[in-house]
Amino acid sequence: MLAGLSGMTLSINKAVFTVSEVPVYLISGAPPNATICWSSSKDGAPTGEDHTCYGQQTDSNGEWQSAGNAWLPGNAGTWQKVAYAYPQGSNTPQTATVSFQVRPAPTASGGATAPVASGGGAGGFFSGSVNLFGVNIPNVALAGGAVLLVLALSGGKK
Repeated sequence: MLAGLSGMTLSINKAVFTVSEVPVYLISGAPPNATICWSSSKDGAPTGEDHTCYGQQTDSNGEWQSAGNAWLPGNAGTWQKVAYAYPQGSNTPQTATVSFQVRPAPTASGGATAPVASGGGAGGFFSGSVNLFGVNIPNVALAGGAVLLVLALSGGKK
């Protein structure tokens, strides 16, 4: 889960993530107050992050820790992240690498499901539907049922 050169290590809070989970990265044993830059690859292909710096620095003990963004469905795959720690006044970084996996979120199977709204585009509320216990119910039918329920409960007194 962690590897490093020259005493610097890069670790991550899990070896296997599921989409929507948040990674937490930790660098230790790096030069103090060093500028941190990153490269990454997914499934062996570069991601476009190549020696990219985000204004991050190690502290006076050569450590740094931060949470990343939650993994999205398009992030599923096998990842490798490389951290570069550039000591002050030097163009030669120390490096450390970590590898991990991001797996797709599990799909629902069988049983009752929570209501999920769909539609809602340009047609507004009445053009969509709600999935209630595995049955799609049009929103217009729900609205009509709600009106009838209110009338029934009000007693219909004149």
